[in-house]
Amino acid sequence: MRGQLASNGIAGLIAGVVWYTITTLIGVFTPTYVVSGAVISVVGTFAIAFAIGRLIRRAKQQRSTS
Repeated sequence: MRGQLASNGIAGLIAGVVWYTITTLIGVFTPTYVVSGAVISVVGTFAIAFAIGRLIRRAKQQRSTS
């Protein structure tokens, strides 16, 4: 269980860094959207981390059943 949480956390962290970089680059070109970009990046990070976590969990379940 701890290993699963760690892998989900790492995947979420990577996705968060990528998402943050994209939103930061967009924010640099459009300064008026910096605040909304920060909100989107936070929400997006959690959403991506959750989605990746579910995908990993589903893949592990399929591997264990087959």
